[in-house]
Amino acid sequence: MFKDGKVLLATDFSKNAEKLVDSLVKLKDFGIKNVLILQVLENDFGSLEAVEYAKKADKKLLENSRKKAEEIGMKAATTVKEGKPYKEIIKTAEKENCQLILLASHGGGVIKEILLGSNTRNIIRKSKVPVFIEKFRDENNNKKIAVDSIQKILLPLDFSGSTDQVLEMIKRMSKPSEKIILTSIIESSDDLQELNEKKEITEKKLKDIQNKLRTDNISSSYDIEVRHGDPAQNIIEIAEEKDSDLIVISTKGKGNLKELLIGSTAVKVAEKSPIPVLLVPVKKNNR
Repeated sequence: MFKDGKVLLATDFSKNAEKLVDSLVKLKDFGIKNVLILQVLENDFGSLEAVEYAKKADKKLLENSRKKAEEIGMKAATTVKEGKPYKEIIKTAEKENCQLILLASHGGGVIKEILLGSNTRNIIRKSKVPVFIEKFRDENNNKKIAVDSIQKILLPLDFSGSTDQVLEMIKRMSKPSEKIILTSIIESSDDLQELNEKKEITEKKLKDIQNKLRTDNISSSYDIEVRHGDPAQNIIEIAEEKDSDLIVISTKGKGNLKELLIGSTAVKVAEKSPIPVLLVPVKKNNR
């Protein structure tokens, strides 16, 4: 997906964040060959001495992560920044020309350490760089999470300008996936005839997209799913039913409210999905 690309791996050395290095294996299939491992120290240490102590204490952990990344075939480097986590993560990713930001989360929600809710939402909504949120097995959940390769990809589409961006990203994959599930969630209606008409129109649009992807040899097989109701809930249900390895979704959809409504489905999916989610930001001229 990203030829000779670079990923920014944001870590706070929590249990799941440390597992992120292992996730680099699957990103190699996407063309990622370089990783910059970032730790952000928040501005609440109280003194310069305390900040320096924290940097030294974590230096060994960063070095271990770097070596581990190199062992799986990545060119790796490390860096430490000070400030608000979401701001430093976004700023560093853009400055270092990273093609992807890699964050950790639990299977049912975003981690509760540095990358707490509001920080992650800010990264999702404000980053110009795609964000990959990894998921790990919950101790109380036996579902398969964090597989080593990505074979089944779920693409939720709403046919807005963001759809083209998501499809272009999929077309840049370094190798074909085993299966792509194309889905679109339509609004519920008490009028059964109207609902069926919407479903028929939507299925046709998805089949047209399927044919284009098939022509480009993006995947060996396809599924089409059209449902109605709550978008985020339906997307997650389809992902589980189809045993998907990854959800690729735009952070912008149909709507005009920049921070409140636009991207709310993507945020809900990122928080509640039991499988990894790749969030694709949309360029201004495509919103």
